Amino acid sequence: MRTTLMLFFLALTVTIANSQTIHFQGEIKGVKDSTKLTVNILPLTLGADVISKEVYCVDGKFSFSSNLVLPMWHLVRIDSDEFFRGNVNYCGDGVSLDIYCFAFPEDKISVDAEKAKYGVRFVATGNEISNQQKCFLDEIFPLEQQLADLTNQRREPFPEQELDDKIEHINKEIVKIKLLFMKKHPDWEYSAIILPEFDVETAREVYSVFSKNVKNSFFGKYAESFIKDRSR
Repeated sequence: MRTTLMLFFLALTVTIANSQTIHFQGEIKGVKDSTKLTVNILPLTLGADVISKEVYCVDGKFSFSSNLVLPMWHLVRIDSDEFFRGNVNYCGDGVSLDIYCFAFPEDKISVDAEKAKYGVRFVATGNEISNQQKCFLDEIFPLEQQLADLTNQRREPFPEQELDDKIEHINKEIVKIKLLFMKKHPDWEYSAIILPEFDVETAREVYSVFSKNVKNSFFGKYAESFIKDRSR
């Protein structure tokens, strides 16, 4: 019994010693006071448990911290019923209407956001990947709003027949922007984050021009494994 207790406390001590914290604070303009935010924090490894919590805004401002066990990158998504979607699914239609960013243990992330017609427009700062994401979202967000609007119209009764053509055009523009972004920034890790959205031939071509630092990064290694898996 004594040995079992000693092992338990040893495991607990190791877990506490290894745990690290991420800190978030921010403001979302245009939301009601006491708006509830749903936060999901996902370690970027297979089989890891999602950390979920609820946070409430006070005059549009929010803050939270979370202890992390795994010393690795995490995808953090912040969502709310206040972020209007119409009939658009925030993932299924190729449009992200929530707040999302990547955080590493001990990061301190600030979020400046504002409600848009669909979802929310945001800027996250606190690490280099967030800085790179801002440049990407500056280009892609207006097109995502157009796509959300067209998708919403298509699901209404008696939609215009031209909607499918318009949606196809916007999707092609989004793909073009993503490709140009990666080719313009081969030394940015955020390019490696986007890469797995493409077919293996395109991914292989773009990956070949990535810088050595990007190829050796966490996201670069994932992009490489994606290409190898899809090439089998």
